[in-house]
Amino acid sequence: MEVHYRWHPYFGQQVCVRRVDQRATGQFLQVLGPTGVVVSIAGWMIDPVTCAGMTMGPARVDLAALIELNRLVTGGDKPALFRGGLRIAQEEDDETS
Repeated sequence: MEVHYRWHPYFGQQVCVRRVDQRATGQFLQVLGPTGVVVSIAGWMIDPVTCAGMTMGPARVDLAALIELNRLVTGGDKPALFRGGLRIAQEEDDETS
């Protein structure tokens, strides 16, 4: 079968379906891809009609929001809180050459 979902690494390539799983969230296929690795993909990714309706639209994320996210991820003003109130701290580099 061919992968029609344009943002999948196997887009436009043939895959061999090894197994079909029906889950609460939909149908999933275990496929053998062109690299020889078995991966799980959503069943709709091989549907040309469904995937043809998916187009690239205008950006939906504000640049200021991305800058703020980068600040938070790279260690902004305060350490982030993890579930349970534990703080996330960057590990010190303690490797020696």
